Amino acid sequence: MKKILFVLAAASMTMAAQAKILRVSNVAGSSAPYTSVKDAIGVAEEGDTIMLDGSATNYGNVEISKRVVLIGPGYLLGENGIVDEAAPSAVISNLTVTKNAPNTVIKGIKIISGATINGPKTIVTRCMFTGDLNLGAVNTIVHQNFFYKARVGTTQFYLDDYNMQITNNIIYGGIIRSIGGSYIAYNTIIFENTENAAFSNIITSAIEHNIMPNGEVSGNGWNDTSSNNFSDNLEYKGFVYKDISTDMDVQSASAKISEDKYGAFAGEDPYVLSGVPSGPVIQDLVVPASVEKGSTMSVTVKVGVVK
Repeated sequence: MKKILFVLAAASMTMAAQAKILRVSNVAGSSAPYTSVKDAIGVAEEGDTIMLDGSATNYGNVEISKRVVLIGPGYLLGENGIVDEAAPSAVISNLTVTKNAPNTVIKGIKIISGATINGPKTIVTRCMFTGDLNLGAVNTIVHQNFFYKARVGTTQFYLDDYNMQITNNIIYGGIIRSIGGSYIAYNTIIFENTENAAFSNIITSAIEHNIMPNGEVSGNGWNDTSSNNFSDNLEYKGFVYKDISTDMDVQSASAKISEDKYGAFAGEDPYVLSGVPSGPVIQDLVVPASVEKGSTMSVTVKVGVVK
């Protein structure tokens, strides 16, 4: 009997009945109808979902100029024990969402060189970043992501009316920067960055229930502390995060100080390990190695749902 454990990416969404799901894979021998994200976006209509297979081959640079859902299988799946066998991420080098693509959703993708979001009301969730996430549009939601030595925020001097939501993220070796009029909560910010701070150039924002280093908020930039509402954050002064290579490592370390009230793994919609997208997950599949001709093959599938 052969036992396989793997994850299916699936979108949790409400969409028009005519919306399509377009599958993309650059894995040799795949039956997916598209091998490049660009081709799939080219034929997609507003509201369609583009699902990327995990692959050892990078999907390259991606530009989204229409409202779509772009979804992958998550990241660090093998390292966290989500799957037994090697399960690569869907990896993109640079991601750009243009101003013509409001309400786009990016989920379950590993982005290695960075992303620029210019589409209003874009949702970026359950992704892993090893390059900066640059936000250039109002009403952006950044939720449940893992920033590994990467920064999140705007690249320009702040406005006081961005109305962004930056919640339940792990920011390891990075910083939240240049944001105004936003809600910044339930993030775990680990003190290993050149700015030596958790926040820089923040104004008129509510900042609460974060785990942050040593109470440092200013860094090399400037924060209008009188206009921000810092409320009930947890400083981990004297506590050392170490041996961090996965989000599970962060979870284990944070549990010692978080009291289930602070950081990425707290709140009403906490961080999900490995960024596994919401929807059905095949947890176990058992298939006989062989069957006699004419006989019935019994296949056992165990399915769970990630919220």
